[in-house]
Amino acid sequence: GQERVYEEIRKIIFIGGMRIMPNHVSNIIKMKGITKLPLFKEEREGDEIIKCFDFNKLIPMPESLNMESGSMTDISVVYYMTERCTIPVDRMDKDKKELTQKIVSNLFSSSEEWLKEVFNRAMVKAFDSSDKEKDKMYENGKVYVKNYTDYGATTWYDWCRHNWDTKWNAYSNEQIDEDTISFQTAWSCPEKVIEKLAEMYPDAHIEHWWADEDCGSNTGYREYIDGQWYGGYDNSCSNEAYERYIYCWGMSECLAKDSDGNWYHKSCEHCDGCN
Repeated sequence: GQERVYEEIRKIIFIGGMRIMPNHVSNIIKMKGITKLPLFKEEREGDEIIKCFDFNKLIPMPESLNMESGSMTDISVVYYMTERCTIPVDRMDKDKKELTQKIVSNLFSSSEEWLKEVFNRAMVKAFDSSDKEKDKMYENGKVYVKNYTDYGATTWYDWCRHNWDTKWNAYSNEQIDEDTISFQTAWSCPEKVIEKLAEMYPDAHIEHWWADEDCGSNTGYREYIDGQWYGGYDNSCSNEAYERYIYCWGMSECLAKDSDGNWYHKSCEHCDGCN
């Protein structure tokens, strides 16, 4: 639906060459005895040890993917695939070139142009680097390429988005009661993770509510019964979307009810409450 398209667009927005900070999505999971299951890891938060819902307990990420994700990923790949920039892009082996173009891509340039651009950046980077740094860049490129051929992703970033539907593990965890947990995710709800939970516990009745911090958008509800799921995303700015937001985030001063008892978003024209 439109909500999913909107999420995908937001995931690839760049500001000054860097990904913008994500919207947080609040998730609530209700499943009998969930806090007693081996789905959590312990983390220290100040002086307190808290139990955090761990996606790796359901869909484990390969350790080799835990590498830097950013501009150096593409540079290292090209540096490795062109044998330390000694093979011009136009002289690359056909299969190697096609693989490199799949790994190193840019939405705003043709694959050939972008590959040549990254090749130039790799040469500049190598020129400014020590022998030790160049060796590290080469070895990292080798791992990135192997990760891509083995797992379809060079680093944690693309793997998590593809396998968890969100780029980070669960955070801001809370165990509301022994049957209910809440946590936040970046940009999207972790659909594949909860689907895996339902697959692992097919006899369980699982409910999943989620809501973006952007009040009224990217909200939904799913119920898993006997291996089947029901529900999905709400229509943006619908009464259901606002109710889902309130359930996941709490009441907002931006919302009010009309004469029919339906929620609506107040006009922002004369309000500076968000500031």
